[in-house]
Amino acid sequence: MPRVARVKDNYSINYIVVKGTSDAPLFRDENDMVEYLELLKKYKDVYGFKIYAYCIMREYGHFIINPCGADISNIMSSINIGYSGKYNRKYNRHGHVFYERFRSKIVKDDLELKALTLYIHNSPSQLETYEEHPEKYEYSSLGLYIGARDDFDLVDKEFVMEFIGESTKARKKYLELVSQYDAEKIIQEMETFSKISNERYYAKEASVQINIEDILDFISNHTGVSRLRLHSKYIKESKDIRAITAFILKNYYHLKNDEICKILGDISSSKVSKMFLEGLKLVEENKEYNYLVEELRKKFII
Repeated sequence: MPRVARVKDNYSINYIVVKGTSDAPLFRDENDMVEYLELLKKYKDVYGFKIYAYCIMREYGHFIINPCGADISNIMSSINIGYSGKYNRKYNRHGHVFYERFRSKIVKDDLELKALTLYIHNSPSQLETYEEHPEKYEYSSLGLYIGARDDFDLVDKEFVMEFIGESTKARKKYLELVSQYDAEKIIQEMETFSKISNERYYAKEASVQINIEDILDFISNHTGVSRLRLHSKYIKESKDIRAITAFILKNYYHLKNDEICKILGDISSSKVSKMFLEGLKLVEENKEYNYLVEELRKKFII
């Protein structure tokens, strides 16, 4: 049984872009936008990731996300599959909703992070209605940044306060930079903003060492399901906890299917994949399991 899993790059801040296909807009109306943002919030609670900025437009959406140890591919897959199903049922259509799964780029430092938030928040300026006032666009986190509103409760407020400051002057300065977006000017101007700790927000070069035995003990102690029952595939009463365990080990500690197979009793790789999805659904729908995952993340990840 593997005792140690290495978590690499899963604390990196990611710039994420999703786009629609050429035959249909990604968001046909405001209700579509609300549905996507609600899914974003739903899975933010399930996976425990943090959102630092977002804006969704008719054809695309882009976000700055810190996965906080979770797998960014699993995060985006859950959101986009959920939205695709709703979208196709709503419009009585079949086929792909997204041009591709998503595009991502790891944010390397403060300067790039700040420039990307300005780029994201400037997006509504493409629309005639919001050309002079992008802050009035509802489906963007700019309102929170300037202290005007927080419509969807998605963005990490502590990050924003540290990022641009709480003063009216700092917020006004940020809005000016958004409205006057210019790539070269931003590089110069952003130097005047306060620095954010790289150690806190950016990818750690050293791998995080996780003892899987400690994870299994934690799950066993908090659920009352013994380690022996976790390992046995023949005990029906422990089925849900085994599925939760598969979800945790695959999503947060990035074990491969064959490693999880051994931990959960010599099951097949396809069975692990099925259990992962079952575990995800349980965490989505059951507050007790959601709390278990959150407590585990606090103890072993954050």
